[in-house]
Amino acid sequence: LEGSLQARTGRPNEFRRIVIHTTGQLLGLVNSHMLREVQARLDREAVSQHFERVFGWSEEVIQAKVLTAIDPQTVELAVRAGASSVMCYDFPAQLTVDHVAIVGSDDITELDAELIGRIYPKNPTENPDSGTDPDP
Repeated sequence: LEGSLQARTGRPNEFRRIVIHTTGQLLGLVNSHMLREVQARLDREAVSQHFERVFGWSEEVIQAKVLTAIDPQTVELAVRAGASSVMCYDFPAQLTVDHVAIVGSDDITELDAELIGRIYPKNPTENPDSGTDPDP
């Protein structure tokens, strides 16, 4: 599987990156490539063609997973992490309007870890919205 993913994406550790990215989603992180600032840089037609060709995704899936902007008000730390986050997909230069590649991280960044720490603090009483009852 690793070789197949590497061949499709050109990244040597693509399987590991996908596992970390998916774990981030499970922990509540958002796909930072869906931030308006990243979306504004994408050549939407080229992106659609790329994800259909490389991953076999339908237009509906591409719209939902790649080309739908999220409200930055709801994701303050994701805005700060932006394209440097493990939560950002890679976009080669030919998929951007400014012809500069967008390369997400291969691992959890400091800002990703900060957000995870806010969602799941070591001391649950620090975050009353965490859903954890410290005194059952």
